[in-house]
Amino acid sequence: MTDFANTEGADLSEEDPRTQLWESIAQGISTLSEATDTPSGVSPASSFISRDEVDMTSDTWMPQLAEVQGWLNLAEQLPSSDRDAFHNSLISSLELDPDAALGTTTLTEFVPTSVVTW
Repeated sequence: MTDFANTEGADLSEEDPRTQLWESIAQGISTLSEATDTPSGVSPASSFISRDEVDMTSDTWMPQLAEVQGWLNLAEQLPSSDRDAFHNSLISSLELDPDAALGTTTLTEFVPTSVVTW
């Protein structure tokens, strides 16, 4: 999705739009992971994920998102074994332009508002 090599381990300011977006995503993953009553076809997460455990500056967020992907009603399962396959599957499922999604350094340029709002 983005070039995380430029952000891995970064201490971004609170004003950075990525920080606000990532905090929203982390909160959403956490909220979905604690749900025990789920709609038909959505499996509950195997364990609770704290929003503090979701690190968007590294690849650790990917298995956490995969854990709650049933809630997202994606067209395909997100693969857990390969980083590039995960990114490509997520981009495809969100119907994003792969060139724009992989070439940008600002997540807010290509993440639909419906995904950002939890």
